[in-house]
Amino acid sequence: MEAVAEATLLGPTVKVCKLGTKDCIKIPKPLLFTQPGCVWCTRTKMLLAAEGVKDYKEVSVTSRRQLNKLREISGQSGAPVIRIGNKVIVGFNETEIRKAIRGGGK
Repeated sequence: MEAVAEATLLGPTVKVCKLGTKDCIKIPKPLLFTQPGCVWCTRTKMLLAAEGVKDYKEVSVTSRRQLNKLREISGQSGAPVIRIGNKVIVGFNETEIRKAIRGGGK
């Protein structure tokens, strides 16, 4: 990762530092939609931790209101769905999630 760099930001930002290094970037705070018992949601959270993302907003989709918000953002009703800046990733896609983090959500 590059030294601290500013990204085009939507809302609050978080500092992400690659584990074991001082290389950090600022990215828009990720928004992660999960569902209870979802194995792929757990893997997504593990990937975020491995990439140094400690601060993100998690929405456990357990109500109609949350489901409607998930559909509004992704057009989907399944989880996981993660939004980082302008980038929305449906499902567990390790490559795309890493690219979104390293690219600051662009």
